[in-house]
Amino acid sequence: MFRPYAGHPVWFVFAVIVSLVVWDRVMSLAAFGRQETPNPSAFAFEGRVIDPEVGKVCYALTIANVNNDQHSDLLALTEESLYVYLAPAWTKARLIDPIPPERRDGVCVAARDLDGDGRPELVVGSGWRPFDTTFGGWLELYRSDASEPLRYRKIAELGQFPTLHRIRFGPTGIGPDPVVQLVITPIFGVGGKGPDWETGPASRIEALTPPPPDRLADPWTRELLDASLHVVHNLAVVDFLNDGPPYDVLLAARQGVFVLTRTADGKWIRTQIGSGSQDTTPAKGASEIKLGRLADGTRMVATVEPFHGDQVVIYTEPRPTMKITPPLGETADEPPTLWNRAVIDRGRAWGHGLWFADLDGDGDEELVFGQRDPTPQAARATDPNGPRGPAVMVFDPQRERLANGSSELVWTRHLVDDGGVAVEDLLVHDLDGDGKPDLAAGGRATRNVKIYLNRTPPRQTP
Repeated sequence: MFRPYAGHPVWFVFAVIVSLVVWDRVMSLAAFGRQETPNPSAFAFEGRVIDPEVGKVCYALTIANVNNDQHSDLLALTEESLYVYLAPAWTKARLIDPIPPERRDGVCVAARDLDGDGRPELVVGSGWRPFDTTFGGWLELYRSDASEPLRYRKIAELGQFPTLHRIRFGPTGIGPDPVVQLVITPIFGVGGKGPDWETGPASRIEALTPPPPDRLADPWTRELLDASLHVVHNLAVVDFLNDGPPYDVLLAARQGVFVLTRTADGKWIRTQIGSGSQDTTPAKGASEIKLGRLADGTRMVATVEPFHGDQVVIYTEPRPTMKITPPLGETADEPPTLWNRAVIDRGRAWGHGLWFADLDGDGDEELVFGQRDPTPQAARATDPNGPRGPAVMVFDPQRERLANGSSELVWTRHLVDDGGVAVEDLLVHDLDGDGKPDLAAGGRATRNVKIYLNRTPPRQTP
């Protein structure tokens, strides 16, 4: 997510160089639970560039039906504006006025119909200044104009959160019928300093509760979920415990992989489920994160490791299930039970997008992965059939029977796009209404927006 600019300190330039050297030293892929594609046509996608030049960077994508026509539209946030591509023709329109120069770059966006009028409200995070931990990070609320449905006007400032990076709506409030909140994750703590980012303040994970629908421009209530983790790159608001709302929050951080769950009395509990990559330097931990499930109900968590790293990692839940750590500020008597960790791919340059979805109808959710930069030469030498990059890939889970009668989960890699988009963000959604999940990706170096319509034939469930 970091884009070099003239103000970067010397230590940052050094860290980037060192990290690239670390990622360039890539080991063989054979031992990491991944197989080569036995049949290149096993997954079929029709790729379409719907915008060859959206801006300098396509920072974030999301889905919303902005014109209330029963079609899902694709939204793309750039450094200076927010655009919509109206389905099914993918006609482009600007939704908001250009972000003023002093508040660029736009970095995150979330959509939700908060007032029940059938059109989503939009929350946009701007002022992306990753190494200024005391300024920037404006969060603004937009609503559609009744006379011009495709024109959104700012109706409220929701606050300033330095190094604001990711936001997600979800039913995370208190009680069996929780209100929808906006969960926010600044990447660093206020006043934090590099290069390791672990000695200063931690990132404050907060949830913002909107006021009643007729007063959305009023101040939103802020709730602290956690303030113990450093370099929190991404989150997912999901039903992690599979017990219905309130939903839980997955976090990818420098210290590892964590889940925040709300107790019946409203407290938030933090539990570590994955170690992250802790043997690398200067980058550590995990960055991207998503929750998936197999046909038998087994949960999986996918990450990119280390931070902006070269590894695609899958965590599967252990048996018995994990221990729960006590609420924030209390001490655990025993360390948590970490999930089983498997590196399913290496050598990717700057992994920057993940999504789980059942792409072929077999009941198992495949993992979609986006690579932002070209593959290093060392990785290409050890993985000659791999992508040159940047790339979009699908990893298909399969069970391999062992001699003792048990089974092992292996992942088959399928290349969807090699070189077409430098993935800054990606998502999965049924874009054409045929019932199959499709892919969408937005680029950094390529500056484009591309969709991949799913033409994979259905398969039998295992």
